[in-house]
Amino acid sequence: MARDSMANIKLAVDFKVVAEIVDKLALIEIASYESDHDITLDEDTRTEAESAAKAAMWEIIDSLRERRMEIWQRLFDVADKAYREHIKQRAG
Repeated sequence: MARDSMANIKLAVDFKVVAEIVDKLALIEIASYESDHDITLDEDTRTEAESAAKAAMWEIIDSLRERRMEIWQRLFDVADKAYREHIKQRAG
């Protein structure tokens, strides 16, 4: 099946929600680090650490997004092959 047909599939992931979760996770992890080490990071260090944590999480999310599209393509390919083989067998 053509890739442009895949564009008609509604995205199952709301990336606005994912972004909100990434933001919260970064803050939670920094707060956890501060608590575990009984310190308070200065604002610059905290901001840099938050950015680094978010960037690392987005790398994984982007990788998953690409993998998700590959899986969708495989599903379309399998369906295409299956119906073509079925029609070919029926035609004799």
